[in-house]
Amino acid sequence: MKRLMLVCGIAATILGYASSASAGAIIRSVDGLAMPWVWINGGLNDSFQYGILDGLSPTVVDAGDGIAVVAGNTIDVVYLTGLTSAFGGVPYSDAVGDTAYDASNNLGSTGTFFPSLYLSPYPIYLNALVGTFANVTGTIVGTPFHIGLGGSFLVPVGATQLQLGLNDDLFADNTGSFRVCVSDARECLAAVPEPVSASLLALGLSGLAARAVRRRRRA
Repeated sequence: MKRLMLVCGIAATILGYASSASAGAIIRSVDGLAMPWVWINGGLNDSFQYGILDGLSPTVVDAGDGIAVVAGNTIDVVYLTGLTSAFGGVPYSDAVGDTAYDASNNLGSTGTFFPSLYLSPYPIYLNALVGTFANVTGTIVGTPFHIGLGGSFLVPVGATQLQLGLNDDLFADNTGSFRVCVSDARECLAAVPEPVSASLLALGLSGLAARAVRRRRRA
């Protein structure tokens, strides 16, 4: 319980800082139903097909949010808090995803691949936070990427928006959501008072704690 309270305290500190940040940083919610990109057979993003397209549109960040998604800029995405489940019920996994289910380049229950087929390096878990840069039409620009607990990503030429979603092939039964900080000025990373890696590791414990509670309830 003390560990879980510590995790919640760290998350609250980050949320408080990031929420008060001025230009260059925003907080966005990524629904558990959010797909990282949309594809159309024979059309939009045809070379990046996955799943059965039963989710919500991606969470989009662009210039309208005050974030300069411009070629050559670096965009930071940092997981703050929130849990999701790929199987309905109580959410239990953080932005790393369900570590008991290696999605990577494997087929899902629908007989189709996950978005992680186009990402690297493996392993990439079910319901991990993933994203891509795209142009105004939603066409993928560059290569989609794994985010997990966070990272810094260089905007490729031609991109005008950042799209965020989960690594799944079947979204309809997903629950929960993530809250993330997106910045073009390193403000999200500055939000963490101690070394970033240590903070993100502590935040990741929230998913493990929630899973342990879930298992005890089943028992």
